[in-house]
Amino acid sequence: MSVRTHRISRASERGFSLIELGIVIAVIAVLASVVIVGRGFINSSRTGKAAEALATIRKAGAVYTANMTSPSTVNEVDPLQRRDLLPKGQNDNAGEWTMAGAGTTAFKVTNIRFGMVGTGNAAAINIATPELTQAEDLFKLVVGDPNFLNGGVVAGVNCPTRSATPTSQNMTVCFKL
Repeated sequence: MSVRTHRISRASERGFSLIELGIVIAVIAVLASVVIVGRGFINSSRTGKAAEALATIRKAGAVYTANMTSPSTVNEVDPLQRRDLLPKGQNDNAGEWTMAGAGTTAFKVTNIRFGMVGTGNAAAINIATPELTQAEDLFKLVVGDPNFLNGGVVAGVNCPTRSATPTSQNMTVCFKL
């Protein structure tokens, strides 16, 4: 074996240099940060979509309760869907409406009750969110709504005040219709 052949075979056996390994690690770090930041944007967009869906419920509730004379005693999600005031989701269970997301990332309305507050109608809406932080974010978005009902009782459901903070993934919000 000549000296030249020996050098070529040793060069092909040495593996990756530290610079090449450093570049690979840097690329992986950049890709991981993009994924992490992207999740935050996706979660905030679902929360925004859920807040918009609450406005849809308020409008549907105003139409539905126009001739109401007594508070509702049952969950009103299905009657609103039967009247095409709320869209029916493909994966919704009876009495539920998916506002945003799907599966384990879904924001779902699990109960709607309508009642009278003073001289006007109001809605108490129970919402299940994927995580506590998303319940807190959604609550912060909706308390600024001028129709948010600050405390009180709607159809037997206690309404939170503006200063309240959700303590679980399930929360209640109330609105004047």
